[in-house]
Parts: sequence; C-alpha cells; structure tokens
Amino acid sequence: MSKTQQQLDKINKRLEERQKETQQLENRKRVLESQQKAAQRKVENARKYRVGGIFLEYFPEFKQLEPKRTNALDYIEFAPLANFLSCLAAKADWVAQLKEESEVKTQTQLTEQADLPPAEESNQ
Repeated sequence: MSKTQQQLDKINKRLEERQKETQQLENRKRVLESQQKAAQRKVENARKYRVGGIFLEYFPEFKQLEPKRTNALDYIEFAPLANFLSCLAAKADWVAQLKEESEVKTQTQLTEQADLPPAEESNQ
C-alpha cells in the first residue's frame, strides 16, 4: 500500500470517527431537548391541575363536564365553560376590578399569615 493510500485511509478513519462523534452529540442533544420538554410538560400539567382545582372549588357546577371520545364531542361538552370564560374575559372592567380585589385580598392573607407564630413540628 502506498504512502498516499495510507494517509487517505487515516483521513477516512478520522473522518468516520468525527462523524460518529457528531452523531453521538446530535443524539445527546435530542435526548436533552426531549428531557427538557418533558420537564416543561410536567410543570404545565401541574399548573393546569391546580388552576382547574381552584376553578372547580369556586364554580362546582362545571364539575359535571367530562371529556368525551372526540374533539368534536369535547367542543360541545365544554362549550358552556368556554363561553362563560369568554364572556368574563370580554368584560375588561370587571376583570380589572376582580384582579384588584383579589390582589388586596391576597396581600391581606399574606400579611395575616406572616403575623402567625411558626408552626410547631409534631414529634410522634
């Protein structure tokens, strides 16, 4: 084998190694992106669960709504809720007033809670 051929073989081998490394890095990147999306989905799902729980606490009449087997049936089932929220959102002055009142209430609650003595741990 000629010296030139040996050099070409070495170059090809290094090229293959670099391509393999590049592929490994791309795979690792995809795995990390997938993990990041899964973590974001988990946070989003927890948020939806908590917001939904609070909403149903104050508007229990919507507890009767149940997901259906198709998007079309879901649309029909959840139309009353969507329309309720749409009407509420359209009343910007009401929403602003409600937000203001809730902020005051939240500040009052937090202030009262801060004034409480620390909870004692139970030793059982």
